[in-house]
This record gives sequence, structure tokens and C-alpha cells, in this order.
Amino acid sequence: MTRYLLSRLGGMFVVMAIVAVLVLVYLFIPIAVIMALSFNNPKGKFNLSWNEFSLDAWTDLCGVPGVCSSFVTSIEIGLVATLGATLGVLLGGIFGSVLVNLLRDDGIDKLVVPWLQLGVFVVVAALFGVLAAVGPARRASRLNVLESIASE
Repeated sequence: MTRYLLSRLGGMFVVMAIVAVLVLVYLFIPIAVIMALSFNNPKGKFNLSWNEFSLDAWTDLCGVPGVCSSFVTSIEIGLVATLGATLGVLLGGIFGSVLVNLLRDDGIDKLVVPWLQLGVFVVVAALFGVLAAVGPARRASRLNVLESIASE
């Protein structure tokens, strides 16, 4: 029965995988554009066209007040979420292994690891970490960068 389903749905899985990759590429294009334009030296206050290569935005990352603290907070939140998910998966695996050893006499003698569910758990935890970092990022985005630079 399983082989029959895989043979019937095999093409659909390939199409779904291709669509998933295309969606991810589509979602990462704006990030790539922002990264590329961060090396631009704009002539005005808008960074819409390429003028010349510059590392000014990267040499003084904390030059604008408030940006550095928001950046650090966002990184800390992401690290805590990832560390929590990883420790949860590791401790769950250890406890599962111990339980299998303890319940061996009761007929439970095989440890089955649901890799897909563990992967989904870690991805969901990382997404929650990203969502938790939205607040500090929004606070940093509300700063008037030009006024902060002009006041120094």
C-alpha cells in the first residue's frame, strides 16, 4: 500500500519541493537586496540606486543611538530560543533513552526517534525566537537615523 501511494504521489512531492524552494528564494530576495545595498554609498538620503562600494555602514555599526542595543537584544532572543529548543530536544532524547532502558522488562525495548517532529519543533522554536525579536527591531526602525547622525 505504501509503495502504491508513493508511486502515485511521487511526482507531487517533487513539485511541492520545487515550489517550496522557489518560495524560499522569493522570500530571501529582499534580504539579499538589503544586504547588497548595505555596501552602497548613497548620494542622498535614499538608497535606491548603486553609486559606489563602501563599508561605512559596517565600520560603525553602533554609530546610530539605539540601533546597537536593539540589534544585541534581537541576537540574544534568537540565541535563547535556539538554545532552548536544542536543549529541549537533547534532554527529551536522553529521557526517552532512559525510559526505554527502565521499561525494558515491560516490553518496551526499542527507542524510536521522530526526526521529522523534532525538526518541526526546532523550526517552530526558531520562528518564535524571530517573532520575539520583531519588537526590538521595530523599535530600532522607528528611530530617525538622519537626525541621530546630524546631532553628533
